[in-house]
Amino acid sequence: MKSPTPACFRRHLHFGKAANASSKNNLVNLNSSTITTFSIVSRLRSELALKLILMVVLNLWVYVPYLFLQRHHFFPATSMPLTFFDHMIPFSDKAAWLYLSIYLLIPIGPFLMNCRKQIFRYAVGIILISLFANVIFLFWPTFCPRPNFGGTNVAYRTLITIDNSFHAFPSLHAAFAAYSALC
Repeated sequence: MKSPTPACFRRHLHFGKAANASSKNNLVNLNSSTITTFSIVSRLRSELALKLILMVVLNLWVYVPYLFLQRHHFFPATSMPLTFFDHMIPFSDKAAWLYLSIYLLIPIGPFLMNCRKQIFRYAVGIILISLFANVIFLFWPTFCPRPNFGGTNVAYRTLITIDNSFHAFPSLHAAFAAYSALC
C-alpha cells in the first residue's frame, strides 16, 4: 500500500535490529564527502526555477508593503519601551552585520528543499507571517528610539538609511528566522 504523504515528508522509524542496520548505513553515507556534496548540489538544483521565482515574488510580497507602511502611517505610532535586555546589552553599530546576516541565512532552508509541496508549504508560511505582521504595522505602528550614534560602520549607516525605526513589533527578523529554522 502506498503512503499518502510524499516521500519528502515521510519519516522512517526503525526499531531493534533494523535500527542498528539503518544507523550503520547512515554513518557510511555521512562519512562519504562525495555523496554529501552530490546530495547538497542535487537539492539546490531540484525545483530551481520554482525556488528562484518564489524568491522574487515572496520578497516583493514582504517588502513592498513593509517599506510603504514604514513611510505612511494611518494611526499614531507607539514607542516601544526599552526592556531589561536593552539596558543590559550596550549598543554597537558593528552588530549591524549580525542583524543583516539573516538575509544570507534564511534562504538556505528553502533552497535545500527538494519537494515541490514542501517548497509551497514554506512559501505559504512566509505569506501568512508577512500578512499578519503588515496588518499589525498598519493598525498599530510601533517604533524603537534609535541611539544618537554617528557611527562609521558602513553596514549600520546603510541600514538606517533604508530601514527606519518603525515596525519594531512584531519582529519579522525573529519570525522569519524561527520559521525558517523550523522548516
